[in-house]
Amino acid sequence: MKAACYIDGIDIYQKFGVVISWGGYGELLTFPPLKTPPAND
Repeated sequence: MKAACYIDGIDIYQKFGVVISWGGYGELLTFPPLKTPPAND
């Protein structure tokens, strides 16, 4: 299926011709590293 991925409301297949491979969504978005919470000693 084509045109299944929208970024900021833009269909990336129609706009850029980009196709994401099966299972490739796991690496599409990365989360920032966790911050160390403040601690009481």
